[in-house]
Amino acid sequence: MLLSLLSQSVSQDEVFLDSVYQRCIRTDQEKIQSLSLLRELAELVLAAHTTYFIFVDGLDECLGVPGEDFEKAQREVIDWLESLGRASGVSHGHEASVGDNEHCIWLLASAQRSSLLEERLSQWETIQLDSVDSHLNDIKVYVESESTQIQRKFHISIDARLDLTTRVLSTAKGMFLYAKVELGNLLNQYTVAFFKRELVEENFPKGMDQA
Repeated sequence: MLLSLLSQSVSQDEVFLDSVYQRCIRTDQEKIQSLSLLRELAELVLAAHTTYFIFVDGLDECLGVPGEDFEKAQREVIDWLESLGRASGVSHGHEASVGDNEHCIWLLASAQRSSLLEERLSQWETIQLDSVDSHLNDIKVYVESESTQIQRKFHISIDARLDLTTRVLSTAKGMFLYAKVELGNLLNQYTVAFFKRELVEENFPKGMDQA
């Protein structure tokens, strides 16, 4: 994430490119990608702007280094982002007063629900897409369309198709990715026997972690 932030920043302003380069050549090459240096460089770039917008997509997909607890990696990302908010005078998603702060950082993070993120981000302003009517309707339309294809491929009854639609929607709980993965899996089965096997209770995923 830090490397991406840096690369996008320096590509837009040659002044930052020179500053980052000068700092890097003064650093031991073995530490050139150390977390502490990347944070220092990122904060250097951010501090040079009066207003900066950061968009973190897929925060729940942050897994850290191999073998590391992914929740630990996500906590570190959130800790750093919150430290930026405190530095710019922003508290829990509210805009800082221009008269009281030299710069302001706007942060937008997208993620699927998890107990960690709900706990850590509970005090920040959020948009719950999985509870928005238009979002739920989009998923319903998609599931109905895919279920119709499944009905045609495996020659299941209308009642079976409707049951499958209801089953997927109730399990998805507003999560489009679950519906896409599960219906894709069912549609890709080679035979009717394989398809029916996937519908058995113990084989039907009860959440995204099982899909």
